[in-house]
Amino acid sequence: NYCEIIKRMSIDIHRLRFGNWMPDGIKSIACDQFSSNVAVGRINGDIDIYNSNAKWHVQCSIAGRKNFKLQQLIWSNHSDEKYRLFGISLRGFVFEVCFIGQ
Repeated sequence: NYCEIIKRMSIDIHRLRFGNWMPDGIKSIACDQFSSNVAVGRINGDIDIYNSNAKWHVQCSIAGRKNFKLQQLIWSNHSDEKYRLFGISLRGFVFEVCFIGQ
C-alpha cells in the first residue's frame, strides 16, 4: 500500500536561511579588453571581479579599507601587461591588483 510506504519513510529536512545581503552602491566599473572580467568598485571600497561570460559570476571580491574612498578603476590596456587592475582613492593612493594565473 502506497500510504503505508509513505508513513515508514523518514525525510531529513534542513532549514536554510539567507541573510539580507545588500551590497553598497557602485562607484566605478571597469571592463578588461583582454578577458571577460569586469571590475565593480563599491562606495565602501570593496571591489568585485565578475566574469561576464559565466552568467556574471563573482570570481573574487577584494575587501575595501576603512576610509579608503575608492574613486576609479581601470584595467591595463597594453597587451604585454594583461590582467592588471589599477585603482585610485580620493586621497591619491594608487594600487594595483595583478590577476595573472587566476
